[in-house]
Amino acid sequence: MCDLALYFMGFPKVEGVLGAAYNKFLPSFLAGTGLASDADDHAAGMAKLSNGALLELEASYGCHGPSVMAIELMGDKGAAVLDGDGVRLFGKDGPLYTSTRVTGDESPEQNIVEHFIAAVRGEVEPIIAPEQAVTVMEILEGIYRSAGWR
Repeated sequence: MCDLALYFMGFPKVEGVLGAAYNKFLPSFLAGTGLASDADDHAAGMAKLSNGALLELEASYGCHGPSVMAIELMGDKGAAVLDGDGVRLFGKDGPLYTSTRVTGDESPEQNIVEHFIAAVRGEVEPIIAPEQAVTVMEILEGIYRSAGWR
C-alpha cells in the first residue's frame, strides 16, 4: 500500500519518518504452544515528503477490528479513495467520480508475477523502478528505526 500511495503521488523524496511497532497479540496467542515469534502485529508510521505531503501508514495483523485495505489521498483541491468499494474522487463541492471494482477471470497477482518474470528476462521495463523501491524501503526502515527496532 505504501508503494501504491507513493505511485499516486509521483514518488516524492522522503524527508523524515516517524513510527511505532507493537508485538502484543501474537505472543499471547502463541502462549503454551511452544512456538515463538517476534513479528510485529501492528505498525504505524508517518513520512514527511518533499512535495509537502504527509504519508500515514498503518498495518495490523493482530487487531480485534475489521480488516480494511484502503488508500486515502487528501489534498487541498480534492481527495481520492481507493478501497474494496472501488475508486471515489471528491472535490470541494462533493463527489466527482465513482467507479466500482471490476473483477475478471485473471488474478491481479498472476499478472504481477508474469510481469516480474518478463522484466527479469529483459522483455519489458519493470513497472516499479529501482529508485522507487528504495523510497518504499526508506519509509519502512524508518518506521522500524523510529520504533526502536533494528
